[in-house]
Amino acid sequence: MAQKEFDAILQAEKEAAQMIDAAKEKARTLAAEAEAEAERLLAEAMNKAEAEAEATMKDARLRAQDAEKAAKEEALREIESIRQMAAPKLKEAVNLVTLRVKKAM
Repeated sequence: MAQKEFDAILQAEKEAAQMIDAAKEKARTLAAEAEAEAERLLAEAMNKAEAEAEATMKDARLRAQDAEKAAKEEALREIESIRQMAAPKLKEAVNLVTLRVKKAM
């Protein structure tokens, strides 16, 4: 009877050791899966952040281009306005010079 009990204890210890080994393997597998998932999430977050940064930079470039275009248009309008204001004075000056040249001749 003692032998049977001893064998049962040994069998229980063997099964317990197998269960512990299986649990350890399961824990290693779960840890590896968790690490892989963490790396995937990190890569996904980095890609998203990079895409957002690129979109922000593109938007800033477009705004800068729009501002530059608006500034050029305003400068051209200002130049045209100055030309229009100066044109009559220039004509007067040309007419005055022409008149003086005619008088001088």
